[in-house]
Amino acid sequence: IEQSDATGWMGFYALIMMKMALELSIEEPLYESLATTFFEHFIYISKTIHKTHDMWDEEDGFFYDAILTPDQQTQKLKIRSFVGIIPIYSLSFLEEADLKSHKFFYERFLKFREYNKEDVDRCVLKVGSKVMFSLMDVEQLQRVLTKVFDPEEFLSDYGLRSLSKFHEKNPLHFGSSSV
Repeated sequence: IEQSDATGWMGFYALIMMKMALELSIEEPLYESLATTFFEHFIYISKTIHKTHDMWDEEDGFFYDAILTPDQQTQKLKIRSFVGIIPIYSLSFLEEADLKSHKFFYERFLKFREYNKEDVDRCVLKVGSKVMFSLMDVEQLQRVLTKVFDPEEFLSDYGLRSLSKFHEKNPLHFGSSSV
């Protein structure tokens, strides 16, 4: 099973480590190379959730776990739960000026983007004077948040449900089990 929540947590981890390394590099420039490594890992994590295991469902506008069969086929496990919300955690902003002030990191960032343009452009976006890093593009973010704030999905009078209300009328059947 390829887990979109675990992939989201790893994206979060890579972003936090990149930001920490950039902060440490202010005193010790050697950390910029470490920040570069975590940035590249973040992009590869994004590629995993989108391409390698295709956990995004365009029709539903949500992330799902994927079951990888022995013959290398992928089947989405379409359970709307926190599993599909966790990738939102992999969202962070940096001031573009701060990014450019780390010369080694910024040069490597641009070079990596040159060779991985599609993957980088999907999850790195300029927003005003800031650069947004996210496992999802703006449209995907909006579609997931629409479900989060929908009372017929996740929003309840007591906070967020861990399982969408959608399944109350639309149970998922998988093998001999159902949700």
